[in-house]
Amino acid sequence: MSKLYLVDCGKFQLHLSCLRRKNTSQEMLGKKKFKVFYNTKTSMLPSSHVNLYQATQDIIQESYQRSKDQMAAMFGQRVTVSFTISGSNPCKVKVEVEGRYLKKLLSHFGQPLKLNLSLTLGGWKKDNNGSVMKTPFIGNEYLNQRGGCIFKGETDVVFPRNFQHSLTVDGRMVIEIIPGDNVVFGPSPDHLTVMKGVYEAKALCDFNIIADTGKYIPCHKVFLSANSPAFARILLTECKETTENTYKLDLSERGADALLKYIYYRNLDDPLESCNIAFELMDIAHQYEIVGLENTIKDIFMGKSYLWYTIDVAVDLYLYTLKMQGYDQLKDELLKVIKMKFKQLEGSKVFQILEKEDKNTAANLLELCYFSN
Repeated sequence: MSKLYLVDCGKFQLHLSCLRRKNTSQEMLGKKKFKVFYNTKTSMLPSSHVNLYQATQDIIQESYQRSKDQMAAMFGQRVTVSFTISGSNPCKVKVEVEGRYLKKLLSHFGQPLKLNLSLTLGGWKKDNNGSVMKTPFIGNEYLNQRGGCIFKGETDVVFPRNFQHSLTVDGRMVIEIIPGDNVVFGPSPDHLTVMKGVYEAKALCDFNIIADTGKYIPCHKVFLSANSPAFARILLTECKETTENTYKLDLSERGADALLKYIYYRNLDDPLESCNIAFELMDIAHQYEIVGLENTIKDIFMGKSYLWYTIDVAVDLYLYTLKMQGYDQLKDELLKVIKMKFKQLEGSKVFQILEKEDKNTAANLLELCYFSN
C-alpha cells in the first residue's frame, strides 16, 4: 500500500431529500456514515506519511485500551459525510466530512491534513454511470460551536434536472488522507532526527537569537537564511547585528526556542500546546517571510477547539487579523471563539485596553458578538 485512506467504499446508496428554502433555489441534502478504512503499513508507504500512519495506529491502540475489543478498535471507527446539491446543471455539490475520528487524528498527528476525495454518483437512469467528482480540499478549515473539525470541499457535477421530492442514488467514494504542508513534511524522519541533534548539541554555532528577556540562544546562520528570505538579507548586510552575530526578536524565551525548533527540524509541539506561543510564531513568521510556518500556524488555529484559546489571545489575534490580508477566514473563526467565551470578555486585559484606546473597534466587536449568526 502506497497511500493512506480515510474511506474506501466501493458501493453505497445515498438518499437525497429535497429542501426548498424561501427565496433560495432548491437543494438536495443527504448524509451518511462510513467506516474508517483500516490502513496497513508496507515498505511502499512514502516517508512523509510515516507519522500520519502512526497516528492512525495510536487511535486504534487508544480505542482498544478503552474497550478491550480489538475488532471494534480496528474497524469500528466512523466518519459522517454530508452532501448538498444545489443549482441547475451543472449543479454545485458541497461535501463535508466530520467526526470524532478526524478530531482525534488531528490531535495525534499534530499537523495539518489534506483529504483527496474521489466520488462517483449515479444510477438515476438506465445506462448512466453517473458523474465523477475528484476534488482535493484542505482540512481543519472550520470549527463548529462544539469545537468539532469539519473538512469541506465543493465542485460542479452534472445531475438530473427534474427531481421533485427525493432521490436515491448509487455511489462509490474514496477519501485519501495526506499531510497538508509540503514544507513541514518534506524531510525524512531520519533527516529531522539529525537536525534535532544539531540544534540540541549547539555545536559550532556562529550566531545568537536574543529573546525579549535578554537570553541568548545559540544557532547557525545557514539555518536562519535557508528558512527566511528576510534573515538572508539581514545576514548579508553590514550592521551592528551581523558584526556582533546577535539579533533580538520580539519573542519570549519559549517562543524563540519554538521558532528555532521549527527552523531546524520542523517541530511544532510548543505552538500546538500553547495558543500564546502559536500567536508569537505566526506574527514572527509573517515578519520574516517564513511562509511555511505562517501557513501551518494558521491551520493550527483553524483546527483547534475554542477551549484551547485564552480569551486574551482570541481577542488579540482577532485584532491582528483586522490588519492583515488573507486572514479573513481565521478572523471569522476567531469571532466564533470570542462568542463562545463571551462571558470572559469583560475580564480580558486585552479587551480592557481596547476599550480605552479604540472604543469604536471595541463597540464593533461587542456588536458582532451580540448580533452575528
